[in-house]
Amino acid sequence: MSIAGVLKDISPEGARITLFQPAGLPDFIEIDFQLLTLSVEAYIRWRRDNDIGVRFEEPIDLDKMPLRLHRSRADVVASYFKSNRAS
Repeated sequence: MSIAGVLKDISPEGARITLFQPAGLPDFIEIDFQLLTLSVEAYIRWRRDNDIGVRFEEPIDLDKMPLRLHRSRADVVASYFKSNRAS
């Protein structure tokens, strides 16, 4: 299952994402950045209304991302990651 959202903030270690329908996401998800060919695994660390804060399993290199992604909102898709991992 996938849930669409908008990237609000990003750092090498994590991000804040507003999801259009946040209910039902497990603690470990996969995030697809639609403007890039980038998919990352992340742990949801906090939830507030439609916003989630995630910590990437591995840090990402922001220098390889287009500058527009750092400074503007970008579409993302959060997917259930089929795994038995615990947060």
